[in-house]
Amino acid sequence: MNNKGSKGFKFPTSLLNQINECSGGFMLFIINDKNEFEVFQCVDSPVSHLGMINFIEIFSTNMQEALRNKPIGGINNSQGGDTPPPISPDEEE
Repeated sequence: MNNKGSKGFKFPTSLLNQINECSGGFMLFIINDKNEFEVFQCVDSPVSHLGMINFIEIFSTNMQEALRNKPIGGINNSQGGDTPPPISPDEEE
């Protein structure tokens, strides 16, 4: 979904509430209509928050490594197939 033509778009709070209802917490990163990053987060406990931050760090490192090893023309992720899969806790370094 591309809302770049929709000036003043606000991410629906009701959708964020629904995500929270069916999860133990979330962190959602978006690029808004001003091409600025926005972060929405909700976590149930400090332990979950630290775990989520650790997971994001590991996932980000893996994604950066995968992108560094790709030819420039292969970075386009429009089909969704170029993002490395999330790692399980057993695979942490």
